[in-house]
Amino acid sequence: MARTTLAPLPDLAPALRRHLRELPSVQNGLGLTEELILEMLAEGSRTIGQMFHGLMSEREPLPWLGDVMFLHIVETMRRGSEQVFEISPETAAEPWPRRALTITETGRKVLRGEQDWLALTPQDRWVGGIRIRPNAPAWRWDDDKAEAVLR
Repeated sequence: MARTTLAPLPDLAPALRRHLRELPSVQNGLGLTEELILEMLAEGSRTIGQMFHGLMSEREPLPWLGDVMFLHIVETMRRGSEQVFEISPETAAEPWPRRALTITETGRKVLRGEQDWLALTPQDRWVGGIRIRPNAPAWRWDDDKAEAVLR
């Protein structure tokens, strides 16, 4: 269905493809939103509010997130065994949209595909009905083949 255009539901295939891109990537273990977050931080420190605005207005191919869901993804990314970004101590007590984040060297390695995000024991998460657990076989998204693969 993700590869077929259905006349009565023309938006279904693009929505399904975008949803599948939240599966961990075969290259680095990141879902698309997680990858876009690290890409933005690799360009320089930003507040969570700036990142949400940039994601929704410039980078997200099919906007779907609200600000609180975005914050949940950011907070979940902080729970790995190694940090992929850090909160600036000067802004840690600020309301969440004003907290500044900076990518770590581990985050750069994950972004480059030198380290797999799921090997850093992030919190379990669900993509639709698919449970994604660290260090366990999982459905992953292969961007080159545009398909999900079990790995």
